[in-house]
Amino acid sequence: MKLRRLIDGIVNSLPHACMYRIVLTLFLIAAVGTGTGWADPLVIARAENVPDHDVGERILSGIYVRAGIRVRFVALPSVRALVESNAGRMDGELQRIYSLTSKYKNLRRILTPFFYSEIVAFTRDDFVRQGGSLLDQPVAYGVVRGMLQEKKLVENVGTLIEVVHTKQLLRMLSVARIKIGVLSHINGLAQVRMLHFDHIMVQQPPLNRQPLYHYLHKKNEALVSRIDTVIKEMLSDGSLETLQHEAITQVMARYD
Repeated sequence: MKLRRLIDGIVNSLPHACMYRIVLTLFLIAAVGTGTGWADPLVIARAENVPDHDVGERILSGIYVRAGIRVRFVALPSVRALVESNAGRMDGELQRIYSLTSKYKNLRRILTPFFYSEIVAFTRDDFVRQGGSLLDQPVAYGVVRGMLQEKKLVENVGTLIEVVHTKQLLRMLSVARIKIGVLSHINGLAQVRMLHFDHIMVQQPPLNRQPLYHYLHKKNEALVSRIDTVIKEMLSDGSLETLQHEAITQVMARYD
């Protein structure tokens, strides 16, 4: 309606010689819009150098294609990505756990999760479980500093060693300085393949599985229900599961 009133005002106030060109220009501007209210793509923050987020980016790209909305992604350090999204300098955050909005109050959660995170135990292939659960072993556990969900699982069992990055953890596991490394399944397996550590394996079942949600800054709140509807449709028709499988396969193939 605003665009129509704008056009009517121009038509009523300008000579016929230029009316056609102006109205045509306004029409073309409207035509190239994405349905979000502007022609520029949404800019979504994601964590850099994280295979999980490589997978999530591919999945979310497919969701936005289905929604008819242009989007691009910017890779940043994990905490900075959240800060930038919460401040509104980004339009949203790729994927995070459910409780994110308790701290980052300017972000709006898309109600339906579109992906998941599995936390698993990595061990050497000569590891012998000493009865009970993998979370109840009298051994040294390793986690990457800042990975709060992983740390929460094992902070009260065995001996906990925190390291700076995943490669460091896996190298310590490789030489038995720790016995169990607790990592995201996708992130850990990608690094195992990259390092050619064939003697390191994933223990099943996963220690934890959490749904992951897409978040938009409150300035884009009008899009929340639209994206949620698309995710629900893709869940219902099976296309989301297909997209997840294809994204995981494509990302992991880079580490073969």
